[in-house]
Amino acid sequence: MGAMRMLAIGDADWLTSNMRLPQAQRKARQTRVMRQARPVWSDGVRLGAQVGVVCAVSYPDTRYYGDPDNTAETATALYGAGVALGAAPPIPRVFAFILDPEQCAGHTHVMRLLCFAMPQGVDVVARVVGCAPDV
Repeated sequence: MGAMRMLAIGDADWLTSNMRLPQAQRKARQTRVMRQARPVWSDGVRLGAQVGVVCAVSYPDTRYYGDPDNTAETATALYGAGVALGAAPPIPRVFAFILDPEQCAGHTHVMRLLCFAMPQGVDVVARVVGCAPDV
């Protein structure tokens, strides 16, 4: 089982670790993103206790190859709306970031969360490392 959650986020609510904003402003932006994200989680799909998440981040200028993992505070708010609604577990087993090659509208960023069920007891790190050649 899985679900795709997508949200377009305007400049006024966008938050990255590179922004030097006071804590109160950071929290306010996250709160607004969580409010905006509630409808994208309201389809009744419950992901279960063990999930993985891949967060694809789209930028308005495809010539700018941003650092998608710097958007963790925004992604946490988007995912957190699902947690608050009981649709997602509070701690995903995996949370990874990728750069979405699709360009979005100006003064907007688009986040897509691909959330997928994971088998109980699977050690993702061991599986990935186990597949890697010895260095």
